[in-house]
Amino acid sequence: MLARLSAMKYFTFHEEVDYQAYQEAFKSLDDHIENLSVVQRNLNYKSDFALAKRNTGLYGEGMISIHNIIVKLDDQIDLMETKEVEISDAITKIGRSVLNEQSQFETAVEKKFTTFTSMAMFISLVAILVATGIASWILRLVLVPIESLRKTFESISSGDVDMNFRLSESSEDENWSYGESL
Repeated sequence: MLARLSAMKYFTFHEEVDYQAYQEAFKSLDDHIENLSVVQRNLNYKSDFALAKRNTGLYGEGMISIHNIIVKLDDQIDLMETKEVEISDAITKIGRSVLNEQSQFETAVEKKFTTFTSMAMFISLVAILVATGIASWILRLVLVPIESLRKTFESISSGDVDMNFRLSESSEDENWSYGESL
């Protein structure tokens, strides 16, 4: 009974001390069965003794096999626990790497956005300056001849007429045609 209890404790907790206790109890059981070998002379107990002897051997061999399996399983559990730590570390490294790459990507996007915004502002400023220059050139192109025509009309209306005065014939636009008509 002690051997069986020690075996159950070993199955449950996988402690080598429990296996050693089982081995000691089993040795004691095996010794007691050997001491009962005198009983086999009695025909009433001969088959019971042979059965007990055979079952004790099978039980011992089975327990050794189970012990070997438990040792292998415990080794596998230890290996899995080691791998679990390695996997956890790898996952942590991957997480850090992903966060680092995300940060680098966000920084690159911010730089490109800033560059794009600066270039767009520069291009807009240049476009405004060019548009202002073109507009002032067009206004000068239109207003200078009109102003010249206005001054001529004012001098005619004030009676200050110079009959030798000629309008510039440098262009053939509306202002020139007004002057020619006059």
